[in-house]
Amino acid sequence: MRLMNIYSFFFALFLAGNVFAQASVNKNMESYVNRVSVQDEKNLNRLTKYLIKPYGSDYEKAMAIAYYLSSRIAYDDFLYKNMHSIKAKTKPRKLNSVLKDRAAIGSDFSALFIAMCRKAGIKAYEQRGFLLPSNERLVPHTKADRFHVWNYFFSEGKKVYVDCALMSGGRTSFPTFIKGTQSDESHRQNNKFFAQKVYPINAFYFDFDYEQEQKTYGIRRGEKN
Repeated sequence: MRLMNIYSFFFALFLAGNVFAQASVNKNMESYVNRVSVQDEKNLNRLTKYLIKPYGSDYEKAMAIAYYLSSRIAYDDFLYKNMHSIKAKTKPRKLNSVLKDRAAIGSDFSALFIAMCRKAGIKAYEQRGFLLPSNERLVPHTKADRFHVWNYFFSEGKKVYVDCALMSGGRTSFPTFIKGTQSDESHRQNNKFFAQKVYPINAFYFDFDYEQEQKTYGIRRGEKN
């Protein structure tokens, strides 16, 4: 039997209610992000410009970007489960397609966060590694299942970790992707399915640390150089 991937494990915790303490969502920022227009959402430059407009610091700008990505894009469980290698899980996808599909895996969330941060004048970076339950050892045959990509940037000399995939409360097993290709019909179905959906935000995953994550969620995270 194939092992349950880490996202299924995490999402079960997320849906368990507020069993675990979470950082508070910035309600003013959430309200502003949720007022984004449909026209602004169609263009990555316009979208980024809108999101960062009220904010002066890199920290706030990056947070607004993370709030948008995690509230509008669902983690694509179907796509992740049908990619059986680390290489497949890091293969670049067109960013505009990810925004249109509103479904992504960790590497897609990461690529969008980096691209939008850089448009905002923030140097953001990709961090690759592994996520697994605290009581599980990482062994060769489970590496692909436990592989994950997240981000970091620097604010006032501090390294700030961001994980938009786990920050998102949305999850789908909707089969948009078939053998790595996307048909016009799947796009139409997907766009209808995800149109105007807004997901809850787990604010813990903006500016988090690995030790607290393990205490809070029972997840152990390791970086891959």
